[in-house]
Amino acid sequence: MLGFALCPDYFASGALQDGIWKFGLILGLCALFVPVVLFGIATPHLTPGLAAIMASSELPCGIALSTLVIGEPVEALQVVGIVAILAGIVVSQLPHLRLRGIEPAN
Repeated sequence: MLGFALCPDYFASGALQDGIWKFGLILGLCALFVPVVLFGIATPHLTPGLAAIMASSELPCGIALSTLVIGEPVEALQVVGIVAILAGIVVSQLPHLRLRGIEPAN
């Protein structure tokens, strides 16, 4: 609905009826509906730490795939954000690694 509010020309120009709805449906299913449903199904079976890792790694994976699949350029600010997210994941998992007897390399 937000897309139609921002781009009302889709109704008047006929782009929606000419076939753009197919791509919107595929994008909506693959990007919004299916991942959320699958994550909701899997979360009760995961540890809280692993569920948090999966949730926070969604954005870096999305950016990496958009770069690899469609060649979208990555800006420096995006790289900084990805590094910050991944660093947060590593820092949050350090105590768990030490408890298992696996010492991270110094």
